[in-house]
Amino acid sequence: MICEQVKKLTLYMKTQLDNKLRKYNLTATQFIVLEYLFENEGESIIQKDICELLEIKHTTVVGIIKRLEEKGLITRTKNKQSKIINISSKGRDLYNRLSGRRYDVEEILLNGFTKEEIQDMEEKLNKMYANIKGISKNIFRKPILL
Repeated sequence: MICEQVKKLTLYMKTQLDNKLRKYNLTATQFIVLEYLFENEGESIIQKDICELLEIKHTTVVGIIKRLEEKGLITRTKNKQSKIINISSKGRDLYNRLSGRRYDVEEILLNGFTKEEIQDMEEKLNKMYANIKGISKNIFRKPILL
């Protein structure tokens, strides 16, 4: 079944990334946050943005941000209404060292696929994601039949 395969792939990729990041005292989720801050440097990123990125609750993001700040990888500055989250120079240096390694698992995963097959798979996965997002918003109105 497709759901089982997606779950296995997701778990394997997260485990591999967590294992590679462990020596840097970083998790895959923390790395994703660093990447987001790096790619959006100069913008006013707040915790709500990270909640939306990761699609997780505010309380979970608070813990992630707190640990990244304790490690010196991010800084928070107060503006009028909320705290702006920025990647620190230490976080930027670490991200630059690790950013190329993020794609190691993806290269292995896509070995033997043509560019067309990869594009087709990406389109189908995006469609599946859009489908599940649509269902999750209406989960109590529309039963899922298996």
